[in-house]
Amino acid sequence: MMKSLLICMLLATINVSALPKGSTEYFGAKNQEANFTFETQIFMSTSKGTPTNDLVKAEFKLYRQYMLGQMRRTPNNSSAVYPKFSVNVNKVEKASESFNRVYVQFTGKGVFTPGQKDYTFFIPNYTGDIYQKSKGLCTEATNVDEGNFWYHWEPKKTGCPLIAGADYSEITAPLNYIASTTRTYPEYEKLVRNGGLRMTIFFGMENYDDTDWNPETNTKDWGGIGFRQQRDNLIKLGFQKYVWTESEVRKWYNPEAGKPIPHLETMTKNTPRGLMTIRLFLGNTGLEHDARGFHAFLKDAIWNDSSVIYNGHSGIGKNLDIPRIADTRGYKLPISNDYQVFFLGSCVPYSYYTDMFFHKKSSPTDLTGTKGLDIITYGNESIFGNNDDIRLTTALMNYMDTGARTSYQDIVGSQDAYFLGVNGDEDNPTN
Repeated sequence: MMKSLLICMLLATINVSALPKGSTEYFGAKNQEANFTFETQIFMSTSKGTPTNDLVKAEFKLYRQYMLGQMRRTPNNSSAVYPKFSVNVNKVEKASESFNRVYVQFTGKGVFTPGQKDYTFFIPNYTGDIYQKSKGLCTEATNVDEGNFWYHWEPKKTGCPLIAGADYSEITAPLNYIASTTRTYPEYEKLVRNGGLRMTIFFGMENYDDTDWNPETNTKDWGGIGFRQQRDNLIKLGFQKYVWTESEVRKWYNPEAGKPIPHLETMTKNTPRGLMTIRLFLGNTGLEHDARGFHAFLKDAIWNDSSVIYNGHSGIGKNLDIPRIADTRGYKLPISNDYQVFFLGSCVPYSYYTDMFFHKKSSPTDLTGTKGLDIITYGNESIFGNNDDIRLTTALMNYMDTGARTSYQDIVGSQDAYFLGVNGDEDNPTN
């Protein structure tokens, strides 16, 4: 961008009537959803054509990522923005022969610490050259490149050459909190199908480069540690263990000689409501690493299982990106038409995968996808081995064993780390 395109730092222009109507739709552990809206300015190349709402929305997906990058790391005030949002082009001005200045009204929601009246967002004015302008001085992290700069940028860092107003905007907008659900339940009866309840729990390797995917021999990687913790917990709950043979794994995924194969164990328990089957998976889940085995089992799980749990790296929005996985692998990954419960235990999955899965679940009779799917996620960065997903597994087992129905509020709990919460429970039973 040319120096002549400098602009003054924006004050938020608030249009309360444009805020989405609040509804009870989420429960979080020490966090709450809120709607917000603000106006900002961005620069768009004139070569992209007239800045319509649809064109600007597509462009603004990257700007939303920059918002998230700053939100998830704000000291003592972490938050996250939901992936679904709307934009309205208020005005377009010609800034130069090459760029239009576009005044954009952004309306979205996110998770925040309750009680805040407003929140200050940081948004680039132009994403095309902000990495170059930062000169490597605007992050604390190492190995930052142009592709992940949005996740790590710190425009307020001492020595960062980015200038408020010229390179990015600071925008303070009011938060309009949405009432939290108070007592909602998984639809347990719908999870029991074909004489039992089937689920898969995926554990991704913490170290993408580690090729030992056996939890018995690799005792240091946190993916393996989480695998063993979950398996041992299930054995204490009365499950029987079966370790897959190499030939059985290769019927699903058969890599060339010398390549590692995932480690799988099946845990089973006979209950008054049928056989409960839990498949445990350990392997690489990084989209840009050796994750072909993971994708093969993920395809089966989201189509056939009542519940799917994922514990591993988020890949900053890549590792569970179903359309992207499908493009990479050359096959589709359809989602079940039946009711399901997902637990996504990675860093900030609330901002990456919620709307994607609900969109895949949507149908003419379930336009939002929430009738057929509930998703428990973190709205902040989590750590390997936190074991929060065991609460969901235990709740499902208790139902199969005794018929006891545990509410989402009890499953999520009240721990204040990582912004754990449930989306999609607004249309669930309340007793």
